[in-house]
Parts: sequence; structure tokens; C-alpha cells
Amino acid sequence: MITRREFLSMGGLTLAVVLSKGGFSVLKGGDLRRHSPKLWVHLSEENTLTIYVNKSEMGQGVYTGFAQLVADELDFPWERVRVLPSPAGPEYTDPYMGIQLTGGSTSIRHMAEIMRSAGAAMREMIRLAASKRWGIPTFRIRLELGYVRDRRRQREAPYSEFVEEAMKLPVPPDPPLKEDGELRYIGRSVPRIDVTDKVNGRAKFAFDYSFDGQVYAVLERPPRFGSKVISFDGKEARRIRGVTDVFRAGKGVAVAGQSPFSVLKARNYLRVKWSEGPMKGMDQ
Repeated sequence: MITRREFLSMGGLTLAVVLSKGGFSVLKGGDLRRHSPKLWVHLSEENTLTIYVNKSEMGQGVYTGFAQLVADELDFPWERVRVLPSPAGPEYTDPYMGIQLTGGSTSIRHMAEIMRSAGAAMREMIRLAASKRWGIPTFRIRLELGYVRDRRRQREAPYSEFVEEAMKLPVPPDPPLKEDGELRYIGRSVPRIDVTDKVNGRAKFAFDYSFDGQVYAVLERPPRFGSKVISFDGKEARRIRGVTDVFRAGKGVAVAGQSPFSVLKARNYLRVKWSEGPMKGMDQ
């Protein structure tokens, strides 16, 4: 019995649209192995590597960790590595969770093999592209710190010289990973890749974004597990300047408004009657 993914892959059906150098590109089944560098990696004309991470950076170092995994297998200079959050979509889900979720100290454990394989696959694709361009066998090609080198001749070129041709090649199904003694970054301390942007203010967090017509909301949650809203009075909350609405939302009551400060203040004026729930009598 084959899986749905395997069936679609064999049929060459379109599975995803991803952002590439020329805009949005359609990837077909043969391109969409979980470790495809066409999903996770972008190499610019300036030979700068960008890695897309499907986990949230919350100070735990996942951006740096993922960058180490890819850059090591690709053998790329650390100072030329960048990281961006991956798009939302089924191809970027955690394979063990089935969704894009960060938690439980699982980011590296769940994604390490995929990210290492993405770097290794790109390495082999660049090697093959260089072999074809230079007309020499692949064993003469050496990839080191962002440069392709001919072992026998005194010639070299940055990875970016071959990336356009490389990305047109099939993704190798099982690219060889480096042995422990070959590793540059994995298992070693490296400068945190996100520190500079956080220090100089370039880093963008959810709170930094705003859009025309945007509203903010805060939720008043049940005081104990299993409690539900019986009734609520939002009159006083609605009087707070900037509040646009108060309404029931799931098991709680939401306050929406024009700023986070107005909704947080208004929540204090809510009057909610809660059911006791199955936890009645238990310490909170």
C-alpha cells in the first residue's frame, strides 16, 4: 500500500507553490521530498544563504540550530548565513506533529534529519551542476566554505555560479551526510544568528506589525478547567476608549479594540458569571 504523498509524487502532480528568486514557483511531486532544498534553502547571486525555519524562535536558539544543520552539510561560511521564518503550508509542517507547532523541546529532534538532508541534497546538486558545467567527473569536485573547487586544477567559483542549474536537477532521495569528524558547526558553539538583529532593532515580532483596519483582542478565560460562561456584562468594558466590541468567544469572553492597552484595561471591567465546572472545590 502506498501513501497519498507517494501516489501524488509518482503522478508528478502539483503539490505546492513556494517563493523563489523569480517570485512564486510551482513545485511538482518529484521536487517535493521533505528535505528538498527548493523548500528550505535559497542561495542568492551574492552567495548568501537563506534558510527557512518552520519553528518559532522564542529565545531557545532554534534559528541558530537549524542554520547549523543546513550550513554544515552544505559547507557554507557562517557569516554569510541568514534565517527567515518559513511560509505557512502543509509542506512546512512538523512531520511528527502534522502541524506547524513549536513546543516540547522537539524542534531539533523532529527536524534535524530533514534540515541536514536539505543541506546535503543542495551540496550534491551543486556538485553535479559544476561537474556538467566544467565537463569533469564529480569526484574531482570539492565544495568548501561556499566555493566549488576543481581538485586537479587551480580554479574555483562560488556556489551561486551553479545554483540556477542545480535547482533544475532532481532532488537526490538519500544524499550522504557528513561523518562526525567532518562537521564544522554541529555540536559546536557558534555566534547566535539572531542576536545582531535583536540588538539593533531590525528583528520583527508580532507586536511590531500593524495593518490598516487592524484591531487587537484579549480573552478573559475561565477561572478553572471545565468552567463555561453562563452570562457576562460588557457595558463598562465598552466604555473604555478604543474598545470596539465585547463578545463571547469559545469558552471565554473577548474584548476587541484599537490598541492592546485599551483591551487589556477593558478586560478588568468585564463582569462574567462562570459555571462551577467539574473542578469545583479543588485548589487552583
